[in-house]
Amino acid sequence: IPGLMMAASFLIYIIVRCHANPALAPAYDVEPATLWQRWKPLLTHVLPLMGIFVVVVGSILGGWATPTESAALGSVASALAAIGYGKLTLAAMKKAIAETARISVMILFIIAASVTFSQILAFSGAADGLLRVITSLDAGTMVLLLSMLIVLLVLGAFMDQVSMIMITLPFFIPLAQSAGIDLLRFGVLMLVVMEISFTTPPFGLLIFVMKGVAPPEISLGQVYRAAIPFILLALGVLALLILFPDLTTWLPNLIRR
Repeated sequence: IPGLMMAASFLIYIIVRCHANPALAPAYDVEPATLWQRWKPLLTHVLPLMGIFVVVVGSILGGWATPTESAALGSVASALAAIGYGKLTLAAMKKAIAETARISVMILFIIAASVTFSQILAFSGAADGLLRVITSLDAGTMVLLLSMLIVLLVLGAFMDQVSMIMITLPFFIPLAQSAGIDLLRFGVLMLVVMEISFTTPPFGLLIFVMKGVAPPEISLGQVYRAAIPFILLALGVLALLILFPDLTTWLPNLIRR
């Protein structure tokens, strides 16, 4: 539901902007194409990727596989897609394995450091001390929730999502539990904040992806400015999710039942 809300807000914004200023999306002539020419890109480029998504997410939602097992199924589905495209070569396999190893090592180092960090917090009593200090402030649940989300938004401008999770969760989960915040709701809000952090300058990943695919004359500053309305819209969706908790918990609870 949060994803659909953000998609709808982005779509409405783009339509309104283009109606107000048609030069943003100028009309152009479309060459006539047969029905097969129109459907071929969908069948050859979209459906295989969608099939991988269905295998991974569908196996989890269907209760057929754990997240780890679904990841293995996704690898098999990706290999089958590569075979279908005729791209499953020894060189491609070597590159895929090398990239996987590089990313896995990076993530494992982050996890090792974060586990060490959380253990130091536990052994030193810093986590319990921080909980007592915050509890003594008698801040309301909403103030505490907003404070944690603001911290995540600030960190998201400078850190990757895995690091954010591993560093903040040892503090935030006990805080949320002590304040009586639904952990499912808090988890969904965290995901939305991390999605927003993909776009927040200066180190938002999607900013650099957009710069990479944009024409050479488009500067990074223009990409930053163009991203601001979408960041504001996403923050608006986040505000609605905070004000109306059922938007975050209704569908997951329905799936769990």
